[in-house]
Amino acid sequence: MFSVLVVSRLTRIKNVESAIKAVSLIDDVKLTIVGDGPDRARLEKIAGPQVEFKGKVNDSELKKLYESCDVVLFPALSEPFGLVPIEAMKYGKPVICSREAGVAEVIERAGAGLIIDPLNVKQIADSILLLKKNPSLRKKLGNSGRKFVRGLSEKCLLELERTLEISKKSAS
Repeated sequence: MFSVLVVSRLTRIKNVESAIKAVSLIDDVKLTIVGDGPDRARLEKIAGPQVEFKGKVNDSELKKLYESCDVVLFPALSEPFGLVPIEAMKYGKPVICSREAGVAEVIERAGAGLIIDPLNVKQIADSILLLKKNPSLRKKLGNSGRKFVRGLSEKCLLELERTLEISKKSAS
Protein backbone atom coordinates (compact mmCIF):
# COMPACT_ATOMS: atom_id res chain seq x y z
CA MET A 1 0.00 0.00 0.00
CA PHE A 2 1.24 3.48 -0.88
CA SER A 3 2.34 5.33 2.26
CA VAL A 4 2.04 9.07 2.93
CA LEU A 5 3.68 10.54 6.03
CA VAL A 6 2.74 13.76 7.84
CA VAL A 7 4.93 14.91 10.73
CA SER A 8 3.35 17.85 12.48
CA ARG A 9 1.98 19.43 15.60
CA LEU A 10 -1.76 18.86 15.38
CA THR A 11 -3.16 22.39 15.24
CA ARG A 12 -5.47 24.01 12.69
CA ILE A 13 -2.65 26.08 11.16
CA LYS A 14 -0.80 22.85 10.27
CA ASN A 15 -3.80 21.83 8.13
CA VAL A 16 -3.58 18.08 8.68
CA GLU A 17 -7.32 18.01 7.92
CA SER A 18 -6.58 18.56 4.21
CA ALA A 19 -4.21 15.59 4.25
CA ILE A 20 -6.91 13.38 5.79
CA LYS A 21 -9.51 14.54 3.27
CA ALA A 22 -7.10 14.06 0.34
CA VAL A 23 -6.21 10.45 1.16
CA SER A 24 -9.90 9.63 1.56
CA LEU A 25 -10.23 10.31 -2.19
CA ILE A 26 -7.61 7.72 -3.19
CA ASP A 27 -7.69 3.92 -3.05
CA ASP A 28 -4.85 1.93 -1.49
CA VAL A 29 -3.19 4.84 0.29
CA LYS A 30 -2.26 4.88 3.96
CA LEU A 31 -1.68 8.14 5.83
CA THR A 32 0.52 8.02 8.91
CA ILE A 33 0.37 11.09 11.14
CA VAL A 34 3.17 11.69 13.63
CA GLY A 35 2.67 14.35 16.26
CA ASP A 36 0.21 15.51 18.82
CA GLY A 37 -1.67 18.65 19.69
CA PRO A 38 -4.99 20.25 20.56
CA ASP A 39 -6.57 19.32 17.21
CA ARG A 40 -5.98 15.55 17.53
CA ALA A 41 -9.43 14.54 18.83
CA ARG A 42 -11.21 16.47 16.07
CA LEU A 43 -8.91 15.01 13.40
CA GLU A 44 -9.41 11.46 14.68
CA LYS A 45 -13.19 11.91 14.31
CA ILE A 46 -12.92 12.80 10.61
CA ALA A 47 -10.22 10.24 9.77
CA GLY A 48 -11.09 7.04 7.97
CA PRO A 49 -9.54 3.60 8.44
CA GLN A 50 -6.64 4.44 6.11
CA VAL A 51 -5.33 7.01 8.63
CA GLU A 52 -3.08 6.06 11.54
CA PHE A 53 -2.23 8.47 14.36
CA LYS A 54 1.14 7.66 15.94
CA GLY A 55 1.30 10.55 18.39
CA LYS A 56 4.77 11.55 19.53
CA VAL A 57 7.49 9.08 18.57
CA ASN A 58 11.16 8.79 19.45
CA ASP A 59 13.91 9.58 16.94
CA SER A 60 14.49 5.93 16.08
CA GLU A 61 10.82 5.35 15.26
CA LEU A 62 10.64 8.59 13.27
CA LYS A 63 13.67 7.51 11.23
CA LYS A 64 11.92 4.20 10.42
CA LEU A 65 8.76 6.04 9.38
CA TYR A 66 10.69 8.35 7.05
CA GLU A 67 12.55 5.39 5.56
CA SER A 68 9.40 3.33 4.97
CA CYS A 69 7.07 5.99 3.55
CA ASP A 70 6.68 6.73 -0.14
CA VAL A 71 6.08 10.48 0.14
CA VAL A 72 6.02 13.20 2.82
CA LEU A 73 3.15 15.68 2.84
CA PHE A 74 3.58 19.15 4.38
CA PRO A 75 0.19 20.92 4.09
CA ALA A 76 0.67 23.83 6.53
CA LEU A 77 -1.42 26.97 6.03
CA SER A 78 1.44 29.09 7.32
CA GLU A 79 4.99 28.12 8.22
CA PRO A 80 8.00 30.44 8.14
CA PHE A 81 10.28 27.59 7.13
CA GLY A 82 9.64 24.01 8.29
CA LEU A 83 12.24 21.33 8.94
CA VAL A 84 10.05 18.33 8.05
CA PRO A 85 10.53 18.74 4.28
CA ILE A 86 14.29 19.05 4.80
CA GLU A 87 14.28 15.83 6.85
CA ALA A 88 12.26 14.12 4.11
CA MET A 89 14.82 15.24 1.54
CA LYS A 90 17.61 13.86 3.73
CA TYR A 91 15.91 10.45 3.54
CA GLY A 92 15.45 10.74 -0.23
CA LYS A 93 11.68 11.11 -0.05
CA PRO A 94 9.69 13.33 -2.40
CA VAL A 95 7.79 16.14 -0.68
CA ILE A 96 4.33 17.48 -1.41
CA CYS A 97 4.65 20.93 0.11
CA SER A 98 2.29 23.81 0.79
CA ARG A 99 3.03 26.93 -1.21
CA GLU A 100 2.45 28.81 2.06
CA ALA A 101 5.55 27.30 3.64
CA GLY A 102 8.80 29.20 3.41
CA VAL A 103 10.54 25.94 2.56
CA ALA A 104 8.48 25.61 -0.67
CA GLU A 105 11.09 27.71 -2.45
CA VAL A 106 13.80 25.26 -1.35
CA ILE A 107 11.71 22.29 -2.55
CA GLU A 108 11.26 23.95 -5.94
CA ARG A 109 14.90 24.95 -6.28
CA ALA A 110 16.04 21.44 -5.32
CA GLY A 111 13.54 19.75 -7.64
CA ALA A 112 12.55 17.64 -4.64
CA GLY A 113 8.77 17.66 -4.78
CA LEU A 114 5.46 19.16 -5.77
CA ILE A 115 4.06 22.47 -4.51
CA ILE A 116 0.35 22.60 -3.69
CA ASP A 117 -2.35 24.98 -2.53
CA PRO A 118 -2.89 23.71 1.03
CA LEU A 119 -6.66 24.30 0.90
CA ASN A 120 -7.15 22.52 -2.42
CA VAL A 121 -7.86 18.96 -1.29
CA LYS A 122 -8.30 17.73 -4.87
CA GLN A 123 -4.91 19.13 -5.86
CA ILE A 124 -3.31 17.40 -2.86
CA ALA A 125 -5.02 14.12 -3.79
CA ASP A 126 -3.96 14.52 -7.44
CA SER A 127 -0.36 15.11 -6.34
CA ILE A 128 -0.38 11.99 -4.17
CA LEU A 129 -1.92 10.01 -7.02
CA LEU A 130 0.67 11.31 -9.50
CA LEU A 131 3.50 10.14 -7.25
CA LYS A 132 1.74 6.87 -6.48
CA LYS A 133 1.42 6.05 -10.18
CA ASN A 134 4.89 7.23 -11.13
CA PRO A 135 7.71 5.49 -9.20
CA SER A 136 10.37 6.96 -11.51
CA LEU A 137 9.20 10.50 -10.69
CA ARG A 138 9.22 9.66 -6.96
CA LYS A 139 12.77 8.38 -7.27
CA LYS A 140 13.91 11.41 -9.30
CA LEU A 141 12.42 13.90 -6.81
CA GLY A 142 13.76 11.94 -3.83
CA ASN A 143 17.26 11.72 -5.27
CA SER A 144 17.25 15.43 -6.13
CA GLY A 145 16.25 16.28 -2.57
CA ARG A 146 18.89 14.02 -1.03
CA LYS A 147 21.59 15.50 -3.28
CA PHE A 148 20.47 19.05 -2.42
CA VAL A 149 20.55 18.39 1.35
CA ARG A 150 23.99 16.80 1.13
CA GLY A 151 25.25 19.86 -0.74
CA LEU A 152 23.56 22.12 1.76
CA SER A 153 25.27 20.31 4.63
CA GLU A 154 28.66 20.73 2.99
CA LYS A 155 27.99 24.43 2.32
CA CYS A 156 26.88 24.97 5.92
CA LEU A 157 30.02 23.29 7.25
CA LEU A 158 32.24 25.36 4.97
CA GLU A 159 30.44 28.55 6.03
CA LEU A 160 30.82 27.59 9.70
CA GLU A 161 34.54 26.95 9.23
CA ARG A 162 34.92 30.31 7.48
CA THR A 163 33.02 32.08 10.27
CA LEU A 164 35.18 30.41 12.92
CA GLU A 165 38.37 31.48 11.09
CA ILE A 166 37.14 35.07 10.93
CA SER A 167 36.29 34.94 14.66
CA LYS A 168 39.75 33.59 15.51
CA LYS A 169 41.48 36.30 13.46
CA SER A 170 39.48 39.10 15.00
CA ALA A 171 40.04 37.72 18.53
CA SER A 172 43.83 37.79 18.10
